[in-house]
Amino acid sequence: LLVEMDRGGQLRLCALFCFAIATLRGFMVSEETAHQIVDATKLGLHFDGSHKNQDSFKVLARQDEFLLIGARNTLYNISVENFSHVQSLNWPSTKENTEECLMKGKNEDDCQNYIRLYARNLDGTFIVCGTNAYKPLCRLYYAEQENEYKVLREFHAAGVVPYDAEHNSTYVYNPETQEMFSATAADFATLDPLIYKRDMTKKEDLGLRTNRYDKKILNEPSFVASFKIEDYVYFWFREATYEQRGCGKAVYARVGRVCSHDHGHARRKDTWTSFVKAPLNCSAPGEFPHYFDELVATSESIPGSNSLSDSRLLYAVFNSPSSIIPSSAICAFSMHDVKQVFEKSEFKVRHNTGMRHLPRYPSAVLASATVKPGFCVNDSRLLSDDIVNFVNNNPLLNDAIPNVFESPLFVHLGYSGSFTQIAVDAKVKGLDGHEYDVVFVGTDNGKVLKMLNTAVDSRNVKSNLIEVINVFADNSVVTGLFIYHPKNSNRSASSGKLIVVSSKEIRLLPLFHCSEARDCWSCLKLQDPYCAWDTQAERCVGQSSWKKSKLNLLQNVRRPMPNVRACPSGSSKVAKAESLDGILQKDFVPANLEPAGGSTSGQSDGCACNDLESSPFRSSRHDPEIVKETYRSDAFAVAIPLTFLISSILGFLFGYKCRMSRLLKKKGLPTKDQLAGNVYYQNNPAVISTVKTAVNSSKAASTVPQIGLCDTLPKLSTSSQQHSGLQLKSMSGYNTLPKSHLVKKVYV
Repeated sequence: LLVEMDRGGQLRLCALFCFAIATLRGFMVSEETAHQIVDATKLGLHFDGSHKNQDSFKVLARQDEFLLIGARNTLYNISVENFSHVQSLNWPSTKENTEECLMKGKNEDDCQNYIRLYARNLDGTFIVCGTNAYKPLCRLYYAEQENEYKVLREFHAAGVVPYDAEHNSTYVYNPETQEMFSATAADFATLDPLIYKRDMTKKEDLGLRTNRYDKKILNEPSFVASFKIEDYVYFWFREATYEQRGCGKAVYARVGRVCSHDHGHARRKDTWTSFVKAPLNCSAPGEFPHYFDELVATSESIPGSNSLSDSRLLYAVFNSPSSIIPSSAICAFSMHDVKQVFEKSEFKVRHNTGMRHLPRYPSAVLASATVKPGFCVNDSRLLSDDIVNFVNNNPLLNDAIPNVFESPLFVHLGYSGSFTQIAVDAKVKGLDGHEYDVVFVGTDNGKVLKMLNTAVDSRNVKSNLIEVINVFADNSVVTGLFIYHPKNSNRSASSGKLIVVSSKEIRLLPLFHCSEARDCWSCLKLQDPYCAWDTQAERCVGQSSWKKSKLNLLQNVRRPMPNVRACPSGSSKVAKAESLDGILQKDFVPANLEPAGGSTSGQSDGCACNDLESSPFRSSRHDPEIVKETYRSDAFAVAIPLTFLISSILGFLFGYKCRMSRLLKKKGLPTKDQLAGNVYYQNNPAVISTVKTAVNSSKAASTVPQIGLCDTLPKLSTSSQQHSGLQLKSMSGYNTLPKSHLVKKVYV
């Protein structure tokens, strides 16, 4: 395989080996590792609008039990409880705008008004903005009565919403000041990306924006999320950059920040004075770390665990460049760490010799500043020119915002199933009294992965894949993912909902599928904090069915192998049921569940669990702890390179043998196998002598050393051969690959 593989394939394979070694200690996600696979294509409720396959849905807001959904020429208001259509606002583009859009080369589907912004004011009025056939427009509406809306004002929305409905944009609205903070593209060709602040009470307002066509500020960005915390607005995005660890162009993840009450500068009234950005670090540790640099999506900020972070956490989905190894990962970031980097990091300043960082105040002028560049001040118009120029020329901070955990929580490899969206149900309480973050991840093939973060601290990263949910029958890309809990309800007893969005359909699903587990063993093996085995009803039930008294419930969350003896006799169906990995339940030996209160014996999770350390059936084959100790990562680190070396040697020997066989066959001479198997050749010394002479003369005729990939070398003209003094034989007889492939390899 290695002999026949081209150079690019060999490099990708080597990179794959390196990445496999680097991530052995991480959690690799695949459908094979899921405890349960659920077909939900016909479950739950769905909403598909009125324009089949062309609606381009986007959830714009959630108000109590209602969803505001932007679509093609329509803003929908639907109820989450039953997914019924409550209200809708129709707003198509005018005929003139549509014709102008078509004249500019766009098709009919592009030249529609896709609603991409909804914001509600304190006085009951609301703002709606749409692409308007590549001519963005906003309207201020007032609801006179049900399904009747009056347009109070209309104004241009360039810089507020994108021209293209598929462009990744984000926004934050402050209803108290009626200021809009948006991140999008401000032109038809999407060549002018910006982060923009605008007063929505004014029909014409220049507002504040990032510098035009300045790649130091924003370079081909793709905006992912935004939110406001205290005096600052944070924007999460990825962008192209030449600041790579090796060389060439790359894509990096960033967090940008602006001061919400920035008023611009006296000389540059329409430009930010506070915009700075910091890199994000999501990587698999090792001697050669593997970086996931393409930020794809983030969750909402959630309350942090005391053992991990006292501040709020934000989970994020990353991809690695698809040209190397298609892979996805999930990392988490603490808002405390984000603030610390913005407060304490030095700036990164580009010089002719490359990229290096300077002290926080790299000049005498900046050293006299009372506030670090990028921070909020009482009046930004009073800042000195030196400070404003410095922060505009050097917006990037040197320190990266670290992952809360030492390695990614989850890693996925492969071309199909890349992560696209994420939502987190925080602090789900299990029967053991612990709280867990349940992570839902959407993929590019219409599935949702349900995962559990059981990490107790930043170093002990533990997680598992509970189930894979097939949501969209046509494998549509998951473009949105949200978790809904009824307002003012007890989360532990409520029936929460999972909202899954694609461009043409929205699905409403339960957060758990406990009934899919048919026996006690399967229920406990899920490790799902939503599910527990009811010993009285003899079925796996979700939190919404739990009674106040939980004495009859059994649950396993932390242990990868549940204790079979924890299941009442007859309820686990050991003789018939098989585990999800194909091994009979009777083959597994119960492992000790960690008892509540730190006791090493007695009961755990409300059930009798015997200490089986001395059991004669305890073996490395079925005990996860012994398996973990037996197959350590260092053994894999030695085995994989050794396998690579042996494969290379065998490939070389096999290729050499085939090459010599083709050479003898071309000369019309018998091979070694023919000599051994043909009586005529064995008994005719003259023929054997002729063969040896021909082979020796063939070797002597070539004065150029033989190389492994001679077919990739261009042929020299006769004059070139004479000038170089080399006597080259034609290599056309050695070609074993198609001509097109040879030409491609020459360019590589």
